[in-house]
Amino acid sequence: TPTLIYKRAITVVTPAHAPETASVLLDAETSPDFVRLYTPRTRKGR
Repeated sequence: TPTLIYKRAITVVTPAHAPETASVLLDAETSPDFVRLYTPRTRKGR
């Protein structure tokens, strides 16, 4: 579900002071769903 991924991305950006952010960010970056969300944006920019 894109909404879940999007919410997760916001959660990663919002609590920058949280120590858990680092691990969540790594999980999100490795997750293929996260890459999928990023790909269309990069193509639009180009």
